[in-house]
Amino acid sequence: MIRRFLDQAAFKAGQEGAVIMLGLRPDTISALLLWGLQDRANSVALVPVSAVLTRE
Repeated sequence: MIRRFLDQAAFKAGQEGAVIMLGLRPDTISALLLWGLQDRANSVALVPVSAVLTRE
C-alpha cells in the first residue's frame, strides 16, 4: 500500500516538478528506502525536504 502511494507521488512529481512525502513510522521509512532502491534511481531523487523548500 505504501509503495502504491509512492508510485502516485512519483507520477505527480513528474507533472509538477516536486512532491514532498513524509513518513514517520519505521515501516514507512523502510518501504521508502526499498522503493527508492528499485528501478526508480534514474527518475526519482530522494532528498531532504529542505532541498525542495529552498530550491529556486
